[in-house]
Amino acid sequence: MLLTALPSASAAVIVVVLAAGFAHAVWNAMAKGLGDPLVTFAFINLAATGFGLVLLLSAGWPGAACAWYLALSVLLHLGYQGFLLRSYQVGEFSQVYPLARGVAPLLVSGFSALALGEHLGLIGSCGVLAVAVGVGVLAGPFWRSGRRGVEAALLTGVFIAAYTIADGLGVRHAHGVVGYAGLLFLLQGPVFPLVARLRLGPRWWPERREIAAGLAAGGISVLAYGAVLWAQTRANLGVVSALRETGVLWGAAIGTWWFHERFGPRRLVAAAVVVSGITLLAL
Repeated sequence: MLLTALPSASAAVIVVVLAAGFAHAVWNAMAKGLGDPLVTFAFINLAATGFGLVLLLSAGWPGAACAWYLALSVLLHLGYQGFLLRSYQVGEFSQVYPLARGVAPLLVSGFSALALGEHLGLIGSCGVLAVAVGVGVLAGPFWRSGRRGVEAALLTGVFIAAYTIADGLGVRHAHGVVGYAGLLFLLQGPVFPLVARLRLGPRWWPERREIAAGLAAGGISVLAYGAVLWAQTRANLGVVSALRETGVLWGAAIGTWWFHERFGPRRLVAAAVVVSGITLLAL
């Protein structure tokens, strides 16, 4: 049955999801640092639309049983991007990114255990908890980003958990990861370009370098989330979510190197906690 417990994670799943976490941190940093975030998100989604069309044409339509999950996921992804955009407009990358990503594993794991029967066991549960605590501490003192940044980051995390669950269920009903991913990207992709055009008018079209960077970030985001969807068909949703959120380690490093944000002893300790959580999940 689709909703019975799956194996925690094979070595291949762990490697793929950890790589997806790194890729996710990279494209989020690009979204934060490339001029107007709304314009960057518009071109990220333009790239996602193109990739989605290619994937859908190559794999065909997903199974009809996933339709409701897919529709819900599109709405949740749009809400997630909206709050993520807001977070980057008002907060520091190395704080709002870990905070948003850290909320998701606990919510996803709790739902998976209560509603889907995907119990992780004591070691796996400790691993998820360690990852969640570590990424929460990585966020640092909340007031540094301001109340608005914290609220936007927390709401982003709630949307992350919600679309993770919707897609985890949807892709298991789709009888094919590629078709599901293609239709997901194709449906959600045109929204932000349209919003940017309506809000900014002719100013929404940036310089050639920013266009190329935005499209590249979109390609990276498609590959990263496609890898996550694949992993969700082969491991517990809570494990995949927790492993994916280890991208906050890369986010903290990028925040220090690219955005010149402080990465002190507090965040080093938190990074060690996250690594310990990964180890427990791998066991």
